[in-house]
Amino acid sequence: LSLLEGSESADVSNRHKGFLSIPDHACNICAQRNLPISGSQRDVYSAAVTAFYLILHIHPFIGCDFFSRVRQDYLTYYQNQPKYILEPDTTNHPGNLILSSMTQLQWEQTVPALKSLFDQIFLAVTHPEKNWDNNMACWDPKQWIEALTLDMETNKNASSIIAHAFTNEWYRLV
Repeated sequence: LSLLEGSESADVSNRHKGFLSIPDHACNICAQRNLPISGSQRDVYSAAVTAFYLILHIHPFIGCDFFSRVRQDYLTYYQNQPKYILEPDTTNHPGNLILSSMTQLQWEQTVPALKSLFDQIFLAVTHPEKNWDNNMACWDPKQWIEALTLDMETNKNASSIIAHAFTNEWYRLV
């Protein structure tokens, strides 16, 4: 994340529209509301998706809705109708029992400051018409660095806890 600082001048016109990019849906609504999205915000978003994936072992928008679609169809769906997997009452939950249990266990161990940043940024993208604000803490790389550092210090042994829980659940099902 330290590379994010000073990335304001990055050329965003040629960025690939993939699973690490801000969905077109959010970009279009921000453009209609005259809220420019900076290169730094795009970088912070990509880093947040990557951090979420590394911590929770799942993409914040690729839940059970993904499994019924081919990858390219889901990419189009994600760009136009993103659904955050941890949003209350979402239909796009993590999926099977083992994956949902692992995700929930890891989420419960995540420090509140980091949970808040994840929720802010992903709900802003999911519902930009009511949640997007260019001054939110989730767009500040320093907030992410502090929250990720705190989470790392707090959960030094969390990966072994998750691995143990997953292994026990897996053997019980087999």
